Amino acid sequence: MNSRIQTAEPEQLKASRLKMRMTQQQLADALGVTASHVSKWEKGRVKMSRGYRIEFKKLYSTTVLNPEEQTDQFIESILLSRKFEMDVFKTIIDRIHKNANPKTNTGILDGLVDMRDIHSLLEYASRIHDLDIQITTVKQWHGEEPRQLENQK
Repeated sequence: MNSRIQTAEPEQLKASRLKMRMTQQQLADALGVTASHVSKWEKGRVKMSRGYRIEFKKLYSTTVLNPEEQTDQFIESILLSRKFEMDVFKTIIDRIHKNANPKTNTGILDGLVDMRDIHSLLEYASRIHDLDIQITTVKQWHGEEPRQLENQK
């Protein structure tokens, strides 16, 4: 039995790196990992995590793509970040709900909810809001929502 963990696109990762004219070491430095780690991603031995995929897409979009493609890639990376933040947000909500008093559904008032969860919830809500603003700003800047802008005046 083969113990290697296969990634969906190790060849694509290598091709993209070469298109950026980067060595494995340069990519590793840009992402904050070792060249050995990049090699494992490219050979399909280790799967690249979501966070590194997002950072790689950002790096790729700024070094290779034309301005229109950069905008599309940038919006896509923001949407991926937003999805990640929403997943964490929902996990915290579920944890709070689990700790709530089932009779009164007032876990916060009963002191059953860790205040760190509340703090994290507010932090992630703020991050999601900031990402939504970034998406809207980029789209408006590139003229994708002119009617909404005119209606707001």
